[in-house]
Amino acid sequence: RKLFFATSAAVADRLTETFDFVWSTATAQWNLRWQVDGFLRANPTASDEDLKSRFALGSGIRGANLRRSCISSTWEAQQEMFARVLLIDFCALFEAWIDGTLETTAQDARHSKSLQFPTMNGRGFSVTLAALQANRSVELEHSIYPVLLSNRKNSLAKIENLLICYRFFKECRNSIIHHGGSSTQKTVESYVAFSSETALSLGVTEVPKHFAIAAAGDPVKLSLRGVVGFGEIVLKIVTTLDAELSRTIEAEAVFAKRWAELHGPRYNLPAGQQSQETRIKKLVRKLGLESPIDPIALLPMLRRRNLVAAI
Repeated sequence: RKLFFATSAAVADRLTETFDFVWSTATAQWNLRWQVDGFLRANPTASDEDLKSRFALGSGIRGANLRRSCISSTWEAQQEMFARVLLIDFCALFEAWIDGTLETTAQDARHSKSLQFPTMNGRGFSVTLAALQANRSVELEHSIYPVLLSNRKNSLAKIENLLICYRFFKECRNSIIHHGGSSTQKTVESYVAFSSETALSLGVTEVPKHFAIAAAGDPVKLSLRGVVGFGEIVLKIVTTLDAELSRTIEAEAVFAKRWAELHGPRYNLPAGQQSQETRIKKLVRKLGLESPIDPIALLPMLRRRNLVAAI
């Protein structure tokens, strides 16, 4: 899957599962709406208990008010409710990924917040990333990193634009969580910055659908399609940062731990460069990684960390 850290693979899986779940759930809700409507048209005197007996019996679900959710609430309002839940989940998922990856690599947790902001006035993503990459691993950079770069979600050239998009949706989330859905000045400023982004600048087929915010206090409106598109933005940022952090000595330690746990220390490689290359490829794939572009280039690191026996 061309990702280095287990935390990144978990995020990719979670996002895929969420995409599948939300569309199938939204489709089910759409169908339930017209079924309830049709039932009530045929049985206008039906009670709430009748509705539960007809549509919820055997599900184990209690407390569902089908009349209110399917008749009183509009489809547009329900889509926005789906969007709110997704937005909160995606932001939490990204923050948890950053925290988990920094912990895995034994990096300073104080970097977490800076990685969520585009670079501005000597602060933000690029400055923080440079600090995190201070100790480079020559072997991983030469052998593993190029493979990670080939991930189609990798967007290093557009990362600052993606973070501008992220900040807008994150400020919308903050407005919903902390201000009852009313925008703040930060929401307005993040919208102004994001409004100039295009599909080309973000490297996507379409800019995630969103609504203008003219002034603080304006209600934050969400589009389900737009928030799903935001999930794709999160995946691109995770994929890109995963590759960039794989180039470090700290990532070497993660690699070495996984190797030792699975293959044991001082693994005996076969004689001959071609045989060694084939075996290293196989051993790396067993770690859940793609085959290295130059397996033999990993040997100095493997020897230095006592992961293979002296040859």
